[in-house]
Amino acid sequence: MYFPTGSAKQLSGSVKHEEILACVPNGKKSLFCTVTESSVSVWRVRPTTVLAHLERTPLSLATHGTNVLAAWAPDGNRIVICTTTSHLVLITVNYSSSYIPYSSTNFASASAQRHFLPGPGEGHPLPAISLRFEGVVRIEGDVVSISPRYSHILFATSSPPAIQRIPWPSEVARSDRLGERSKGDKWIGHDTWFLTGSDLPWLLRRDTTVQRIAYSRAVGAEVWITSDGRAYFVTLYETDDEDDEDQAENEEDPNTAIGSLTTANSQASSTRQSNASTSNSERRRTGYDLETQLPDGEPGRQDVAWEGTCIHGVPVTTIAVDQDDGSAAPVPQQGKTSEADSGQEEQDGLGTANSMATLRQPSHSRRESVQSTVMGHGDHDSQQSGKDPDTTITKEDDGEESESDPDENSMPHQERHEILSDEYQATSAAINAKFSIVAIGTRGGTIYLTNFPLSGRPPPPSSAQALSIPQHWTKTGAVQTMEWTSDGYALAVGWERGWGVWSVGGRCLAWAVGVEESEVGSRFQDTFMYGVKNLFWMPGNLELCVLAGSFQDDNQLFTIPFAKSAVTGQHSPDNTRYAFLQMDDRVLVYRGADQPDMSVINPESDVWQHIKIPLSYIAINWPIRFASISNDGRLIAVAGRRGLIHYSTASGRWKMFADEGQEQAITVRGGLVWFHHVLIAGVEVARSHQVRLYSRDLELSNMNVLHREMFPAAVILLSLVDNSLLVYTADNTLYHFLIIPTEESIKLHLCGSISFDGVVALPSAVRGMSWMIPPAQKNLGDPVDDLIVATILLLVGGRLVLLRPRKAGAHEVKYDMQILADRVEFCWIHLRGIGTLENSLWGYDGKNIRLWLDALTIDSAAGAVDQQRDMYESVKESVKIELDFYPLSVLMDKGIIIGVEHEILTRNSLPFVMFKIQPNTHLFLHHVLRYHLGRRQVREAVSFASHYQNLVFFAHALEILLHTVVEAEAELEDDGGDGNNKSSEDEDESKKGVLPVVIEFLDHFDAALDVVVGCARKTEMARWKRLFGIVGDPQILFETCLSSNLLKTAGSYLLVLHNLEDEQGHGSEGSTNANAIRLLKKAKSAQDWALCQDILRFLRSIDDSGWEVRSALTALEE
Repeated sequence: MYFPTGSAKQLSGSVKHEEILACVPNGKKSLFCTVTESSVSVWRVRPTTVLAHLERTPLSLATHGTNVLAAWAPDGNRIVICTTTSHLVLITVNYSSSYIPYSSTNFASASAQRHFLPGPGEGHPLPAISLRFEGVVRIEGDVVSISPRYSHILFATSSPPAIQRIPWPSEVARSDRLGERSKGDKWIGHDTWFLTGSDLPWLLRRDTTVQRIAYSRAVGAEVWITSDGRAYFVTLYETDDEDDEDQAENEEDPNTAIGSLTTANSQASSTRQSNASTSNSERRRTGYDLETQLPDGEPGRQDVAWEGTCIHGVPVTTIAVDQDDGSAAPVPQQGKTSEADSGQEEQDGLGTANSMATLRQPSHSRRESVQSTVMGHGDHDSQQSGKDPDTTITKEDDGEESESDPDENSMPHQERHEILSDEYQATSAAINAKFSIVAIGTRGGTIYLTNFPLSGRPPPPSSAQALSIPQHWTKTGAVQTMEWTSDGYALAVGWERGWGVWSVGGRCLAWAVGVEESEVGSRFQDTFMYGVKNLFWMPGNLELCVLAGSFQDDNQLFTIPFAKSAVTGQHSPDNTRYAFLQMDDRVLVYRGADQPDMSVINPESDVWQHIKIPLSYIAINWPIRFASISNDGRLIAVAGRRGLIHYSTASGRWKMFADEGQEQAITVRGGLVWFHHVLIAGVEVARSHQVRLYSRDLELSNMNVLHREMFPAAVILLSLVDNSLLVYTADNTLYHFLIIPTEESIKLHLCGSISFDGVVALPSAVRGMSWMIPPAQKNLGDPVDDLIVATILLLVGGRLVLLRPRKAGAHEVKYDMQILADRVEFCWIHLRGIGTLENSLWGYDGKNIRLWLDALTIDSAAGAVDQQRDMYESVKESVKIELDFYPLSVLMDKGIIIGVEHEILTRNSLPFVMFKIQPNTHLFLHHVLRYHLGRRQVREAVSFASHYQNLVFFAHALEILLHTVVEAEAELEDDGGDGNNKSSEDEDESKKGVLPVVIEFLDHFDAALDVVVGCARKTEMARWKRLFGIVGDPQILFETCLSSNLLKTAGSYLLVLHNLEDEQGHGSEGSTNANAIRLLKKAKSAQDWALCQDILRFLRSIDDSGWEVRSALTALEE
C-alpha cells in the first residue's frame, strides 16, 4: 500500500552545529519544529525550509536547564519545551503577513535560463513566523512526558508519580480580564492524580510512573506507557451541571444514541458516572477544589475522572468480570490463548446486526424521516451484571471468590502481578482512529497491534497481532517512535538500529535494519539507515520525515519519498481493478495487462506508465487527495487541496480550470469516478454539498457542468456499479442514482435512498461500498427497485460487511448483517468475472487474499439465519491465497494477481541508498481449481479452466495444482489403487484424497501428459508410487506419447522410466535402451535434432563406457 521509492532527501540539520533532540510536527502537519539543547527552529513542510529560529541565552540554560522534550499546542500557536530541571518553557508562535521571509530572485524574463518553477506545494508564499518566550512554568517533580491540550497542559511526573495538568497562562489571564465565565467554558485548575493512591484504581501496579502519553483527538482517548512496560487505554471523563442537564434530556430522547461513535471507553453508563464522582472526591488537588468560586461569583462544579484499561502486559493473575453473566474469568498471560467474547462487531463504526431501515422514494412519495428499530451501541453490561464494573474478584485461600473494593489491600494485590520481561515491555504507542487499533512498540523491537478495549475489559492477549521483520535473527533494538498515516493504512516505525513500514493488516512493506558502516563505506550519508529517533508523515503521506539516531556532521534530517496505492484515498471499484499508484508529483499506471502473457510474468518488464501532474496545479493544490482511473484505464482524474484536473492517455493532455477562482472555490469530498467519458465528482462549494458531472470533451468550467445534484450532508463516498451511482453521505444515508444519457447531456435520476442508522454507527468509517443485484432483478426487474433487493457490501473501518435485505414492510427493508473478515485493507467485487468468478468477492487482510466465490449465494452456504440476532453464521472464505508480496490488482482474464515489493539498492560508489518498486505476480488458477476439485465439482472446474487454456502458462498452472495436491496428500496411504481398482460406494471419500479427482480433471486437457511428467520430475520419488498408481503405468504413458507424436514429453517419461527401474532394482537395462532407440528414431524422422542430442546425452549419462550410445547409433542406421 505504501512503498519507498527513489532516494531520500537530506535537509540542513540546524542553524547551529548541534545534535537535534526531537522533531515534532504541529496538528495540521504544515509546520514542524526541531529542538536542540539550546534552541528551537520552526520549519515549513513544503517547501522544507526554516522559517524561524530561537536561541536560549546562557542564563536561561543555567537557570532552567537545557531542552529535552517538545510538543505543539493543538492550535499551533505555542510550543512547550520541557527541560532537564523539569521547567516548562512556553514559546509563542506568531504569524504575520507584514513581510515575506524569503523572496525569489527576479530574472530578466520568464524564459531566462535560470528561471525556476515552483515544485509541488511551493506555489504559495512562505508565511512570516516569529518566536518569542511567553514564560516558564516550574514543576514540582521530575517531568517525564508532556501532552498539551486546547485548554491545558497535561504532563506526567516521576517524583511524585502522578499525572498533572495546568491551564494555559492565557486562559487564566482571559478569565481574570473578562471577570466572567462564558457559557460552555469549563474552569480548569491545577489537578493532580497520584499513581500511588486511589485516584487511578485500574492501574495494575502502583509503583510505576507514566513514561509516555500518546493522545488521539479523533478518538478522544490516549495511551499511557508506564515504567513497568505496560500500556493502558485511557479516557478522561468530565461532567458539570450543564452536562448533567444535557444527559437527562438525552435519556428522555432515545434517538440521540443512534449513529454515535462506539469505541473503547466512549460509553459512560450511569454506574461509571457514579464511580467517577466517588473517585473525584478522593482526588488530590493542588490548585483548586471541586467547588470553585469563579471571578463573577458563579459557582462552577466540574467532576473529572480517568478510566483506563490495560491493553498490553495483562498478567494471568488479573481476574476480569464477565459482565454478561457476572462470572469471573482469568485474563490470560501474553502468549496464551483465550476464549473471551471480543464483541468486535461493536468496533470500527459498526452498529448492531438487527436493523430496520426505511426506504425512501424520490418523487411521488414524501421524503419522510428514517427511523431505526435498533439504537446505537449502549454500554449496558454493568447494569445487567448488577456489579460495579470497578469491582475486582479475588481468589481466597479456600478457593472461594469474594468481592473487594479495588482500593482495599491494593499493594498486596499488586505484588501478585508479574514483572514483564525486558523485551516485552512497551516503549511507544500510536493510535489508529480509522481502524480502531493501537500499535504498541516494545523494548525488544516487536510491535503489537491490538483492538480498542470494549466495555472496560482488556482485549485477550491472543488477539494482539505481533509484527516483526522478515529476518527474525536481525536485532532491531527498542522501538523509538511510531506514527500511523492519516488514512490509517500504514505504520512507520523507528528502531534503535533501523526503520520500517507496516500495513494495517500486518504486511511488512519496507524495512532497513542492521546496516553497518563497514558495509556501505565511510562516505555514506544516509545515517537514518543506522537508526531513527523521531519520524512523522508529511501531508498526503507521500513523504516520511525522519530524524536519524546518530549524529554525524549535519546528516540528521531526511525525507523519504513514497508511492502509495490510489485505494488509500478512494476505495472505488475501478481503483481496485487497476494497479494504480500515486506519488508526490505523478501517478503510475500498470500497463502489463496490455502486454503478451510472458511479459506480464516477467519481473524485468517495464510495465509502469508515469504520468506527470502539471506543476501549475500541484504547486498550489498540493497534496493530491484523490486519484481515480476509468474502467478502461484511459482516463485519469486527480484532485488536490482545491479543484480537480483530468487526463486522457489518447491525447496525452491534462485539462484544468481556465478560471483559477472557480478552481479554488471547489473542494472535492467523497472522491471521483468515471462513467465512460463523464467525470462524476463529489464536491463542496460555498458550504453546499453537490455531485457534479463534467465531460472530458468540454473545458473545465462552471458553465460546462452537465448536471448538479444537491445533498443535505457531505458526501463520504462515491461508487459506480454499471450505470448505477451509489452515494454515501455523512448523515448515514445511501442514495441510488441511475445515470441516464440524453441527446444533449447526461443526468442523474434518483431511484431511492435508505438510511443505515443503527447499522453503521460512524458514517465517516465507511471506506468502501458496492452491491450485487440478483440475476432475476438484473435481467427482468425495474432498476428503480434495485436498492430493495441488492446485497450491499460495506468496508467499515477494517470490517468487511455484507448486508442482505429482507423486506419488512411497504417502505421498510430489514438487513441481516454478516461480518466476513477483520482488518481488511481493501476489497473488490468482480461482477463480470470469468466462469465461477462472477460475483466473486476478494479481500486482502495483510497476509492472504481471501476469496468468496459467488458472494450472492453465501446465504445458502451459511445456512439458516439466526432469527434472534439476524446474523448469518460465520462463513469461511472459499479460497485463501497466501502471498509473499503486496497485491494491487487481479488480471482476471490472465489468472494473475499483480503486486509489488520493495528493494533497497546500495553501492560503494554512492553515498546514499536507492529504493525501488519491483513488480511481482502470482497465479490464482490452481487455488480456485483446487477448491472445486476438493468438493468433487469436476464439471465446474473444467468449465472454469477452459477459459484459460489458451494462455501460455496454462500447463504450468495445472502442474502447480497437481504438485500441491501430491505434496499435501503425501501422508495418505495407497489404497491399492492402480487406476483400475474402484472403491466401494460407502467408502469414506476423505480417505481417497483429492488426487484421483485431480487426475480425472486433467484428462480433459491435452496438456495432461506434460503436466503429470513435469510434476513427477519435480517431486520426490517416494511420491511416485501413489501418483502413477492413479495416473497409470509410466510405460503406457510413454507409448501414448509416441503414438501422439509428443516426442519431448516422451523424452521426459524416458527419464521417469529409468529412475523407476533403478529404484525397483529389477528393471531391464535393455528396456531403457529400447525405449530410447524408438524415441530416437521418431525424433530423427521429425528432424528434431535438439531432442536427438538430448537422447544421446541421456544414454551417455547412464553408461560411461559409451556402449549404449554406439548401440543406439547402430540401430538408427539400420
